[in-house]
Amino acid sequence: MSRAARVSGGVSADASADAAAVSVVAPAESVSVVSPRPMRADARRNYERILTVARQAFLDHGADASLDEIARRAEVGAGTLYRHFPNRSALLDAVYRDYVQGISDKADELSATLPPGEAFTEWVRYLAGSMCRNHGLKDATLAENLDLTACRELYHKAGASLLTAAQEVGAVRAGIDLNDVFKFVHATTLGSENSPDPQAQIDRLLPIVFDGLRGRG
Repeated sequence: MSRAARVSGGVSADASADAAAVSVVAPAESVSVVSPRPMRADARRNYERILTVARQAFLDHGADASLDEIARRAEVGAGTLYRHFPNRSALLDAVYRDYVQGISDKADELSATLPPGEAFTEWVRYLAGSMCRNHGLKDATLAENLDLTACRELYHKAGASLLTAAQEVGAVRAGIDLNDVFKFVHATTLGSENSPDPQAQIDRLLPIVFDGLRGRG
């Protein structure tokens, strides 16, 4: 799905593992955004630069990140920022939607390039790494009380497609559903985030999770 088709929304309050799964973002990842409406090339560059800077600002400072500072670091005027994003919630919503669309895009990429079982495990590894690296975006979205329902549906659809394909070839055993997977991943990241090397700890623990999920032939 194109990022032009991204939707606002996200996570229900009673699904903490879901909330964590879609409320983090890797700061090293670039933001590649197609605006909901056509833009001139310079306006598009400003839009993308604002989102890139805002993403890191919300990770660092939560919902209280300074919009004026975001504009300054993005090297645009405050007026330019507010033309694209009339308020804080609009900017945070755009950052969050772009992140969740990235999760969906990653699922599509892996599905197209890897066997079903490997595509599923690589997507889970990608998701866990993001969850462990980043916490501020989740806090910011909760503080702003964003409606996250549609985002939750988007990443669930992406994960469910990979899981179903893996189960059909016997790579993941029957009876496992996506909420089970998210709970396993959430527990893994919580147990790793305070380690000296969180990613190394995740890489050590996830194979244990995958072994438990593997189909028994």
